[in-house]
Amino acid sequence: MPKIINSLVITFVLTVLLSFSTAAVYLEEEKIVGNSFSSGSSNPKTEIVLNEFMANPTGYDNALMPGGEWVELYNKGNWPINLTGWYLTDSGATHILNITVANSSTGTTIMPAHGYLVVYRNGDGDFELNNSGNDSVKLYSPAAVLVDSYDYVDLITENKTWGRIPNGIGVWTSGLTPSLGGPNV
Repeated sequence: MPKIINSLVITFVLTVLLSFSTAAVYLEEEKIVGNSFSSGSSNPKTEIVLNEFMANPTGYDNALMPGGEWVELYNKGNWPINLTGWYLTDSGATHILNITVANSSTGTTIMPAHGYLVVYRNGDGDFELNNSGNDSVKLYSPAAVLVDSYDYVDLITENKTWGRIPNGIGVWTSGLTPSLGGPNV
């Protein structure tokens, strides 16, 4: 009888330890693709965050890049991450702006470690950040998991941005001078 109890205790302990193992979860949710990671489709604890956005540019909001509205992302991690399949929305859940090679500042969906990626509206007709406030910017993974979001309520001054200071972790501040692809100041 003691051998059976010992066996059950060992099985229980191993089960508990494996369920808390971040390495097991990490390996399931992250894939190495070349020299970069492909983001976990169901892992909301990513290193990619919203960092800055332009809701009221000079000219048309849906102008082709480099004009129009844009959202800057920041990679807080120590490795590149591929954002293929990721997307942004405004407060309307169906107002989707896919992150693609065609609307990114770098011509790629791979974000370098501690780097930036600016996603332009680039003529998109349904994604729109309200100049009068009372809107949201939301970042989703390919599995439709909300990764990061920011709700803003204030009127947006033309050609000024909302941004985090310091990058990726700081408090959201309005009225910033645009700093696409660089530190917010």
